[in-house]
This record gives sequence, C-alpha cells and structure tokens, in this order.
Amino acid sequence: MKKILSLLGAMGVVVSASPVAISCSNKSVEKKQATELSYIEGKKDSDFISLLKSNSKLHLSNGGNDDTYRKFKLSADEKSLGDDYGDTKNKLFEFGLGESFSLEGTAMTDFDEHAPLFEQTKNLKEINYDENYETFDELNTFTIKGNKGDTEFKLNYFFIKVKHNKEKGTLELISVENLYFKTIKIS
Repeated sequence: MKKILSLLGAMGVVVSASPVAISCSNKSVEKKQATELSYIEGKKDSDFISLLKSNSKLHLSNGGNDDTYRKFKLSADEKSLGDDYGDTKNKLFEFGLGESFSLEGTAMTDFDEHAPLFEQTKNLKEINYDENYETFDELNTFTIKGNKGDTEFKLNYFFIKVKHNKEKGTLELISVENLYFKTIKIS
C-alpha cells in the first residue's frame, strides 16, 4: 500500500509541476487584451450604423471568393441585424492568408472610411505601403460579429502584420492582433 501511495504522490508532483514548466517556457507569447474603442467627439453608435448603411463601397466577407462579398444589412424595421456575421477564415478579401488564419467576426472593406470615427483609429490607413507604394507589411481592418436578429453587435479592430513579396505575388502572415473592440447598439 505504501508503494502505491508513494507512486500516486509522485505522479501528483509530476502533474502539478508540469504547468509550471510550460508556463515558464520562453516560446510562450503573451496575448494583449483588446481595449474599448471610443468615438471622436460628437459621434455615437447611430452615426456608425448610418455610415455602414450608406457606404456604397463597403463589402463584408468571411473569407470566401469575390462572389461571397455582401453589403451590411439590417432587419426590415432597422432595429436588429438582418444577416449573420460570423468569423472570417483563410482569406482577407483578395489576400489568401492560409488555413490557420481567422478573425473574430466578418471582415469589412473600406477601413479608411470608418476609422476616422474612433479616437484610436482616426489616423490609420487600411494598408500601410512603403514609400514607393510597391509593397506593404501592415493591414488594418474592422470586423462585425453578431447574429441575425441581434440588437447589438461587436465591432473589432485588427492589426495584421504580413510580409508582402510583390515579385513573387505572395503574402506571408506574420501576426494578427485584436487591439480594440466596441459593442454597437442598433436602436
């Protein structure tokens, strides 16, 4: 019996020591906590909703082909979402970013039109090109997360770091950070 208790005790020490060894690993990457977006002075949720409804250049995509692009849609009474806005996978519009790529929510085009409404993004551009506009290494995008019938949705801001090789026509994903969010109330 003593041997069994000793064996079980030793296993308990091994099990309790394992997480400590894993958490001390140099390879672990600390994930930043997203903070809340704030509107610039005088703007509110209804201004953002109006822009989503009226922006003719805005498209939303979950990572499919061009034919999956769609417009922002509210219910007939305009008091709730008129469509499901789930997660984006594998592709950010025309940029194929691989099987492991995903974003919380449905990606939005036309970042430059929506960013000025928020203090944290008002000076950002959708794509940060080099000085010759030949290559880029940073993408900024918003996503919408919500289900059809919801009276509010989550807006996320993502900063995406990539390595663009114009000559080869490739784009390598380096990192994705969800830096900001905001819960938008529809009515």
